[in-house]
Amino acid sequence: MSHCHGAAAAEADLARAPVLLVGNSNVGKSAVFAALTGRRVMVSNYPGTTVEVAAGTVRLDGERTLLDTPGVRSTLPLSDDERVTRDALLDLSPSAVVQVIDAKNLRRGLLLTLELAELGLPLVLCLNMTDEAEARGIHVDAERLSRELGVPVVPTVAVRRVGIERLREAIPNAAVPALAVWFDDPIEEAIARIERLLPDRAAPRRALALGLLAGDESLPERLELGPRGASAFAAVRAELETELGEPIPYALTRTRLAHVDRIVERVVRRRHVAGRRLGAAVGRWSSHPVLGWPILLAVLALMYELVGVLGAGTLVNLLENRLFGGIGHPRARR
Repeated sequence: MSHCHGAAAAEADLARAPVLLVGNSNVGKSAVFAALTGRRVMVSNYPGTTVEVAAGTVRLDGERTLLDTPGVRSTLPLSDDERVTRDALLDLSPSAVVQVIDAKNLRRGLLLTLELAELGLPLVLCLNMTDEAEARGIHVDAERLSRELGVPVVPTVAVRRVGIERLREAIPNAAVPALAVWFDDPIEEAIARIERLLPDRAAPRRALALGLLAGDESLPERLELGPRGASAFAAVRAELETELGEPIPYALTRTRLAHVDRIVERVVRRRHVAGRRLGAAVGRWSSHPVLGWPILLAVLALMYELVGVLGAGTLVNLLENRLFGGIGHPRARR
């Protein structure tokens, strides 16, 4: 009986837990939010901040609150907006996290996916702007990507509501990503040392340890470490950076990107699109250290002819002398 009661309580807690919408900036997150919630939207400041967060209701296996968090580059916060998103991921115990990715920039999106995986939260990938990606000759195999990550992956074109119903159906099936990045031995040893120093209540421990190693200045206060605790973590970080001979965030990102590149290589197919080859060639020629100069001179000459000769010469003469002086002025005198 107590087991049934506990299961029912867990289901009730899950139903009350919000769904978080996260992603990089300019990936169409607001369009996805609007398509999922319709017009039932409330905007308010996130507690303790001046950062606005939009909240709406999404119909799943019942009604759930959907929060549209500010766009982020990483879970390592460098601004108030990014801190709000990071805090929401850690504090709100979301029933699901929907990460919106621009299909044209899968590499950048998957870098954030790896960081979300470290948080151990159930995830759904919304592969947005697939029409623009296909127009550029970029095809992402969503089924293969889903198998690689162990989470549902849904292609969408949010501005046209393409794939939105499939996304709605996928959210209750969100899963913790079945992938993990292992770093070089010195980094893994430092992670283990920091995990041992963390308070017992701190979770997820690996993600917090990585944040402290990367230099997240907001975490010591958040974890109530005090001066001695903060000093101990700073000592581990300084020791590791000396051993690596490079900034720790750079070393972490380099390893994650190598992992992302292996995934991208397996799930992305590219084809040449008519018209784009010429544009790419012109772009290469324009930035060439030798060919770029004559192209620059030709563009400047063309601009001079259009603005200096045609605009300031021919058109001004036509307007002032022929139109106003020759036609308009005699009529004005009559």
